[in-house]
Formats: sequence, structure tokens, C-alpha cells
Amino acid sequence: MNNIYALSLMSLVFFSCNSGNETSITLSGTENDLYENFTVIDTLRITSDSIYAIYSLVADNDEVYLSDYIAGNFLSYNIHSGKTKHILAKGDGPGEVQFPTQILKKVEDTLNNSYYVVDNASRRLNFIENGQFANSYIFTGNHIAPVAIKSNGDYLFAGGLDQTSNQLIHVYDQKGVLVDSFYDVAKKLSKTSFGGATNYPFFEVDGNITIAIQSYDYAISLFEGNDLIKHYKIENPKFKTVNDDLIVNANNASTNRDFDKLKSIELTPSRIIKLLKLNDLVIVEWEQYSGDNIDDIDYLEDYGRYLDVYDSDLNPIISNIKSSGMHIKYADQSNANIYFKIAANDEANKFNEQYLVMQFNHEN
Repeated sequence: MNNIYALSLMSLVFFSCNSGNETSITLSGTENDLYENFTVIDTLRITSDSIYAIYSLVADNDEVYLSDYIAGNFLSYNIHSGKTKHILAKGDGPGEVQFPTQILKKVEDTLNNSYYVVDNASRRLNFIENGQFANSYIFTGNHIAPVAIKSNGDYLFAGGLDQTSNQLIHVYDQKGVLVDSFYDVAKKLSKTSFGGATNYPFFEVDGNITIAIQSYDYAISLFEGNDLIKHYKIENPKFKTVNDDLIVNANNASTNRDFDKLKSIELTPSRIIKLLKLNDLVIVEWEQYSGDNIDDIDYLEDYGRYLDVYDSDLNPIISNIKSSGMHIKYADQSNANIYFKIAANDEANKFNEQYLVMQFNHEN
């Protein structure tokens, strides 16, 4: 089923690649500063007494559309008035959500305020048109409930492991019929931060082209339809696997109690946490070391979140940009704005979350 997707010549030009199926890319181990490579162009603050926790958001002019996975709501937030409007309420039927996760703006639709909203608990995909619930369907197939979703206008792509076929990306038509699956899982892990599932896919779709990566395998795969046409193995000296011989800075470990505390923490390997394609850029966000209460130990070598930036041909531009405690919450494809979450706190029992809106400095 290689040609089931709408072919986009622009996509093929964007992702032009060299001959041969596999290429190795070696990144510098040098650490770089976020503010020297990204420019702050705006800020966003969301404060409300009717929001509990934001899983994902989409900024659309004066409105921010967000999924509240704690309250079980999909709602809009006006950045000027601070007023919220509930679009999908808590429940398990059509027009309702229990654990809303990914939001995807329907860029192919001429209607305003049109989105896809995934409910992970019910495996339901909700269609929002003109700011109102329009329709929904239940994901079929054997894969786990998707968190990541993308669209090329004709088909919807959902990310999640199929335990039977070991494939990670699944293609649906507009009526919810599963028409294809592809992208083999690199390896199964006995335990991960994704609830023991396995490597999780992060991907972008542009016409007939899919670019994809897995959470615990730093390798970028490029597909035309469901055919693998290029595989980029990334070698990054700072992307390491945590094992029993943890790398620590002994100079900062002043007491035996610190080492005892370190041994009590269950660590997982370094992991990819996001893949973005913004115009002529590909950005990979990844995390070095993760685990419960790890923030209490400040001498783990290289601990933190990083960004690696590539051009459209996957030539490295700059790597290991340390994100200074922030992480990417949303990227606007229309203007290449990236929303970095910088703070969240409970202010007098009121939800308060802040973002820096930034753009990459191309001259670097």
C-alpha cells in the first residue's frame, strides 16, 4: 500500500536525501546555551480556577485550546479575558472525554477553530469544527491508545505500539478505518516511563513523507508512504544509557547519604521526548536521565533536557542546546513559534502556567 497517501512534491524536496539506506550522523558533545540560539518574541500566561493540568495546547490567535487530563476537559482559554469555554466535558460517550491528550489543528480545513482531540482512556478521536463537537470514532486495531496524532489532509496517523505486529505508526481514513501500519519498533523495553509499553514514536507527516524517531533509540527514519527510504543513526556523546555504574561527579557527592539516596532512585535511560519539523528545520528534544525524585540530586553528569537542530536534509546545525529547565509544549507550524513551558504553580488555589514563545536564530 505504498501509494495510499497524497503525494507532495514539496515534501520530497524538503526531505531530499543521499543515496543508500543508512547514514550515520555524529553530533558534537559541546553544550550550548538556549538563549544564544533562540530569541524570545512573546510570553504566554494561563491562569484559571477551572483548569487543573494541561497535557497539550494549541495557540490560535487570541484563543488557546487545551486538554485538561486531570479534570477530563477539552476547553478554550482567551488570553485577554482569561475566560474559559468547555467544548468537551468529562464522560465516555460521543462529545465527551475522560483523559484527553493530543490536540491537532486541522490545517487542511478552511473552517476556523477545527481540531482533532484524542481521548486516551476511551481510544476515541473527537472532531471539533468551528469550536464545536462535530463527530468522533473509536480507534480500531491492536495498538495502544495513541498520544501522538498527525494528518496529511487525507489520512490521520496515530502513534502507538501494536503488540502483535510490533509496528508504531497506524494510518486511518476520515471514517476511522485502519488502512495501514508501518515503522517497526527498534526494541522492546521491560519497563519505561510510558507505563511499561516500549519505545514510543514521535513523528511528523508532510504529504507522502513521514519522519519518525523512537523514545529510546536515537535514530531518525524517513518514509515515503510506508517504505523506509533513509535511516539516520545519530551518535551524540551526551546521549547515554543509565546502568548500574552511574556517572556522577564525586566532587559534589559529599556524604554517603547522597550515594545511598542515589542508589534508591530507579533510573531509566536517556530518552527522546519530542520531534518537530518547522519549515526548514528538524528539532529533536531529548532528556538525559529520568526517574522519580531525580531533581533532588544535582550532581548527575549532564542531567537535563537538550535540543538538537538539523536542516531539512538532516545536516546538523547545532546540538546539545540545554533547555535550562524548560521544555517544549507546542510548536506553531504557521510561524515557527515554539512555546517553552517555564513555570507552573498553584497561586492561591488557582492554576498558573507560564510560557516563553521563542524562535530559532537561523544565523547561527
